[in-house]
Amino acid sequence: MFKRKVIVILLSILILGGGALGVKKLLTPKEEVVKISLVQQEKSLAMIPHLLAQEKNFFRDFLVKVQIRINSGDELPQEALARGHADIIVMELADFLYNRYQNADLIAFAAITAREPSFIMAREEMPSFTWQDMRDKSVIGAAPESTAGIMLEAALRENDMAPYRNVTVLYNIPEDLRSGAFQAGSSTYIQTSEPAVSRLEAEGHAFVIKSLAEKNIPSLVYVTNSSIMKRHPEKIQRFTNGIYKSYLWMHYHPEQIAGTLQSHFKEMERNIFDTAVNRYLKAGIWPEEPMVSRDAVKEFLEMMLTAGELPRTFDCSGAVEQRFGRKALEDVEYIPPEQEKKGLQKLWPFS
Repeated sequence: MFKRKVIVILLSILILGGGALGVKKLLTPKEEVVKISLVQQEKSLAMIPHLLAQEKNFFRDFLVKVQIRINSGDELPQEALARGHADIIVMELADFLYNRYQNADLIAFAAITAREPSFIMAREEMPSFTWQDMRDKSVIGAAPESTAGIMLEAALRENDMAPYRNVTVLYNIPEDLRSGAFQAGSSTYIQTSEPAVSRLEAEGHAFVIKSLAEKNIPSLVYVTNSSIMKRHPEKIQRFTNGIYKSYLWMHYHPEQIAGTLQSHFKEMERNIFDTAVNRYLKAGIWPEEPMVSRDAVKEFLEMMLTAGELPRTFDCSGAVEQRFGRKALEDVEYIPPEQEKKGLQKLWPFS
């Protein structure tokens, strides 16, 4: 008899609870889905957080539909933003600060990467490599005005080697010819990123000897302008929420990243793709939270000044907005499927 009463009580609670939830759902105003246009200059493995958020429907969880576009034409992402052709753009930190210095209306509100995703490679394995091994040698470097190029120069200077004087840095080789030039013997070392790193390694042409990901400086950031931020803060917030949920998912399921996004990189061999993603994970390329560090931006600004990529310093405090990232940290959670309560467990208050 007692068990029957308990069952009746529980069923009553379930029915009343379900009815209350139904009424609440009917009375709660339905939020509209907002559309966001995201523009990036190129497709890169380092940029997979928003692809993952789209693939796993994390944007949809926050009622936002994101259209991702690669601008391969004459219009740069910052021009698309200024002309109203984009709501959010992807920018290298160096490019962002250079345009901000020129008074461009740009604001970084979330980080895509936590670190610089490039590596130094040599023709032979060098387990005891130090930066001093580069003295009087040559390296095929990234473009001098790029984040990667500036950070390479900074690393050399921090190790008492002046670029161009103690180390020859070759900047005049086009991006698509750099790996071939290295294989042909044009330098001792090469600075490159994925998937070129994994391809050179798989073919036995080069080995990773150093990572440029030692400093917590974001190489890539999500950027909008003050007009969009003021008129449509909900767009920026919902986008940031989706990105942060993507980071949380990556933390819990690193082994699933490559398989989930393989269709977006069909031109890449599966073994190369897997190796590249795992290398980035091991190097800590992707952040654990979306906010852009103001201190990291200031540190990189000093690197740009030392490299001669900016004529003088400027106040970049207004260039970074952290409130959307903070809000995402407060509101967004991801519970792995194996930790979710099933069925009646969701309504059972004693477990």
